[in-house]
Amino acid sequence: MAAAAGRWRDKLLDAAVITIPTTLVLQSVNWVQGNFFAQPWQILWIAMPLAVAPFIAWRLLRRSTAQRFDWKFGVFLAVYAMLFAAASSSELLVWKRAPLANARDESSESGRFWLLPATAGDWRYRLLAKEELPPGVIIVLLDHSDATDDTTKMLKRALEAQIIDAAARGGARGVFFDVAFEGRTAVDKILCIAVNDAAAAGVSIVTAYSLQPFRNTGRFVEKPEASESQTPPCLLESEGRPVYRAHAMVFADGDGTVRSVPLKWEHAFGRTPLSLRIAQCVSAKSKYKPDRLCESAGPTIPEDPLLRIIPAATETRVIAGNDDVREFFELERPFTGQFLFVGEDSPNDRFRSPGNSDTPGIMIHAAAVATLMNGHSIQRPPTWFSAFVVIAACVVLALFASQGASLRVLLIVATVTTLIVFGLAALAIMTLRVWLDVIYAVVAVWLLLPLLLTYRKIADGNGSSWRKLLPRRRERAASQSN
Repeated sequence: MAAAAGRWRDKLLDAAVITIPTTLVLQSVNWVQGNFFAQPWQILWIAMPLAVAPFIAWRLLRRSTAQRFDWKFGVFLAVYAMLFAAASSSELLVWKRAPLANARDESSESGRFWLLPATAGDWRYRLLAKEELPPGVIIVLLDHSDATDDTTKMLKRALEAQIIDAAARGGARGVFFDVAFEGRTAVDKILCIAVNDAAAAGVSIVTAYSLQPFRNTGRFVEKPEASESQTPPCLLESEGRPVYRAHAMVFADGDGTVRSVPLKWEHAFGRTPLSLRIAQCVSAKSKYKPDRLCESAGPTIPEDPLLRIIPAATETRVIAGNDDVREFFELERPFTGQFLFVGEDSPNDRFRSPGNSDTPGIMIHAAAVATLMNGHSIQRPPTWFSAFVVIAACVVLALFASQGASLRVLLIVATVTTLIVFGLAALAIMTLRVWLDVIYAVVAVWLLLPLLLTYRKIADGNGSSWRKLLPRRRERAASQSN
């Protein structure tokens, strides 16, 4: 028992020698990353030097050593684990997030990164219940026309004016457009009458605009601009009116899939995202007096500036097509107490989302609203926890290898470690809605296995005592047991 206790004490001390310094280093890395790295790919400034360090250590390991403390093996293992730990604390596989105003931006900005395996992690969404939208939500999808002539534009705006008018007369609580009212038309007077009547009745109205890069300055500007020459004047924001404009930008990961919307974005400072403004209006009309303004209410905003959305429930009522929308108008008070989410059934407004390669933009914003309202946003784990999982997995395998475990035992250890990591990730997403990446730990373990076997063969052939990281303590424990 004394000998066994000594061996396990030595293993714990060996693990502490490796884990504690690397954890301190990773905390420093996390601070640097949070202050100096805006895109996930920029973690390579740290990962690349760490990738070179194991190679150098590996070259040193191939030389025989007679030292009682095999510090070269310890350096190799520490740097190797730190490399994958640093990657796991970032979102390296996402590589780059591209802001999208429409699906055309998606194909041009992020399509070339389709080789990145970020999509492989979407199995977590199957373990999550879909988010339920607030009661009384109706999704309205209008027909899209590629024609840009004045007549088509007038007919489209006239239908949007009819929706606002019917919502006000029918007792709706809010009308939210994922539509940009760009330019002026001859029917704007009719539109503004409907908007003013709805605002006077306490109906919240939100319209969208996109953000366009401004001359390679890193800043984004509104399109259409908030001016009477570019937007109907009744849709411009003014104090005391429940009429708002918000940007409809979403973020696509490196594989072109939209998984998040920006709640705060340094390139669009001071501009409110569409999903947040809608959530504020729904909250104001649901929990407070009907005349309460949207900006004075709202759900709790997560600390993460990126809201990772959970797909909305498919049971939401959807009215698609202009003819069906007009027919719905004929019902008696069809909008009483309802919230209308209005978008377009357009190929330029359909995105890839987890589990659906053809999602209308308004449905993505609806899912973001549901995620915000329910307070169920997906969060990333603390940096130290992601690093600990990777380091612990590597150290466990290395300890078994250092004790002379056979190939069969090492394969079993690697397999069990992989299953534990997957189980931990599944438990984290189901119970805490925490997104724990597994690929870094799994790749680190299975890549480390052949390296350990190769080095053990080389070291044993040279008579090296690489297994005994701290042999003096083990000899002392053995003498005490005798």
